[in-house]
Amino acid sequence: MRKWMRGTAFVVIGSLLFTLLSEVMLTKWVFGLGSIQRMIEGYRAEKEDTLDFIFFGNSRMVVSVNPAVLWDEYGITSYNYSAMAQTIPLTYYYMEEALKTQQPKAIILNVTSNGNKVGASSDELHYSLDYMPWSSTKIDAITNCVPQSEWLEYVFPIIYSHDNWKRLNGDYFKNMYVSGENEYKGYGFMDPYAEEIEYPQYDYPYDMEENMAQYYYEEAVDAEVLEWYQKIIDLTEQSGVDLILIGVPNGTPPEVQGNWNPIFQYAMEKGVTCINYNLQMTGLAHNPADNAEAFTKRLGKDLLDLYEIEERDKRAPEFEGWNQAVLTYGQEWNAAKLRNTVNQEEWFELVENENYTLFFAVDTEVLKGQQILDRLSDLGEGEDDLTMYEGKVFGVITRDETMYYYELGASKVYAEYEDTKARLSAEETSIMEIKFKNSLIRGKNCSIMVYDNVLQRVVDGVIVNSDYVALSRENMKE
Repeated sequence: MRKWMRGTAFVVIGSLLFTLLSEVMLTKWVFGLGSIQRMIEGYRAEKEDTLDFIFFGNSRMVVSVNPAVLWDEYGITSYNYSAMAQTIPLTYYYMEEALKTQQPKAIILNVTSNGNKVGASSDELHYSLDYMPWSSTKIDAITNCVPQSEWLEYVFPIIYSHDNWKRLNGDYFKNMYVSGENEYKGYGFMDPYAEEIEYPQYDYPYDMEENMAQYYYEEAVDAEVLEWYQKIIDLTEQSGVDLILIGVPNGTPPEVQGNWNPIFQYAMEKGVTCINYNLQMTGLAHNPADNAEAFTKRLGKDLLDLYEIEERDKRAPEFEGWNQAVLTYGQEWNAAKLRNTVNQEEWFELVENENYTLFFAVDTEVLKGQQILDRLSDLGEGEDDLTMYEGKVFGVITRDETMYYYELGASKVYAEYEDTKARLSAEETSIMEIKFKNSLIRGKNCSIMVYDNVLQRVVDGVIVNSDYVALSRENMKE
């Protein structure tokens, strides 16, 4: 009897440890465009039957439709349930999962790019399936999308991700379980200043029916693809939800639309609303935030023409999450401007943001330069005079403009720093500390780091000398 109990306990404990290890070793997709964990868990946190629309598709949809803009402009509640490299079979199972908790007016699916693709690589399949909650839907997705020889590694992902032990850091443990609302509502912010952008220009708008008659590449869409679209049409009809197929603007010319026109034609014959925005406005393969906002507004206006949206009191407590999404989007814009400005005065104006906490490290010798002393004094108000210290000073300027500064090693400021560090990724923490350390070692500069309390990450930093001249970004030309 005791042997049986010991054996059972060994199996149970071993299974629990194996499951825990599997969770630890999974690749973490929490931040940025590929934040599949936050997207899925954020959707699950939405109150049931509160979404007007749900968006599906691949990465082009992720970066092109911003629910925060739809809420801010039109009072529309929505969620972007798209994922990178999402093929049409995977989209079907994502829809099936999504409709378990929501009854939207319509599902909007982008068909361009992966819309005529059935197969997916092992990496793409793991990305889409590893964080899908266990249910009959996930089992069906695995059995119908994954080769049978690989089924086991989707049941036990550690078989696939065991090599991650080489990259293990604190983030793997901190981000094991992600829960709560996703303040981006599934949207992926693309920095509009990251590079010099040129949008292709054609003679917009084009008539969709004329384009379909002129460019129709039947060979681009095989029968299996259309079978999956029929499954999606059946699913939405059974759920009492409308289906809208769109083409997200990606800058492709009119003739390229022939690759997707067979899908549009098939769906239209089934009574599905289809709008190819590639024939109406320009875009890129992955739309930066400004073009995504323009497209989202255009899409929202069209949805208002098709559906009646109830008037909502945006100040009501139940819409706090939506207002937070708008705030988060605004902070992303400010951070993008901050990172890309080469104007010193503009940079310091941007950091005077009520949602920023500034950290600075400086040698008191540097403070003999009156300009940097005045600048720090402008950014925050403290009880002490910075010049009273000798040696190294580490400081924090809080969101209410209160400045704390102490000689290096003092406990109070470090308590505030540690509190912030707890919310940073391991990479951000190391970058922050390295920059501060280098600044203090050199001794003739002041290092300033900007922490966004809404985005909960370091968004930028700059090093200036005692004459208040920046030492980076082309010296931040005036």
